[in-house]
Amino acid sequence: MAPNLASFNDWLSMAKMVPELRSQADWNKWNNALRVVLNACDPRIWNLIEGPAERPTVILSEEEISQHLASKKRKLPEAVTKDEVSRYKTTAQNAHNAWKMLEARGLLLLSSTLGPTPRKLISGITSIAAAYREVQDWCDSPTWSRNCWLWTEWTSLWFEENDSAEEFVEHWQIFLDDLQFVSDEISPFVQFHVFMEAISHHPGTVDFHENLSWESYDDLPMAIVIGKFLTFMSER
Repeated sequence: MAPNLASFNDWLSMAKMVPELRSQADWNKWNNALRVVLNACDPRIWNLIEGPAERPTVILSEEEISQHLASKKRKLPEAVTKDEVSRYKTTAQNAHNAWKMLEARGLLLLSSTLGPTPRKLISGITSIAAAYREVQDWCDSPTWSRNCWLWTEWTSLWFEENDSAEEFVEHWQIFLDDLQFVSDEISPFVQFHVFMEAISHHPGTVDFHENLSWESYDDLPMAIVIGKFLTFMSER
């Protein structure tokens, strides 16, 4: 049975009920809500994640199709007509395409519930099961290697000329939150200098950088630094 494509906008609306997965701490409530919503959209989507769903197999070789139909209809392959082969090929291809569409839409639903960091992890993945496992591993494995990866991503996240200040701050803060979730607290001193280094790559932040670089991070919490930065960028 082909997925009801007309209902996809309704599916996207339902997906908004899933709390966004922004960090590992969100896993339980996100996973439980995701299962409920995907099952409500189409139970086969969750089956694709768990594995029992059987996708239709497309047999493109006419010889293989003839043999398959002959075995099914208990006759010689030579007795299978071209029309029978053509009908089978069309039906099988349509079923395969319908499942591919269902999986693509399921993957889009899953992606729409993710914050920037986990969404980046599944970029380029075309299997919803593989995408789900990637997110699950990210949430289940606060390992040393994960810590190193987050540190590298956080300290190499630069604010560049065409970037949105709001989006940069959001991504920067999410990486920081995730890093502190799997490791020790990052000191205000380190946060301040990593942030100031990150924004220094934007030519329009020179004045902001010079005006703040002399101030003590102890007297200027990061929330205030970020607030001053966003105000500065909005007034440019």
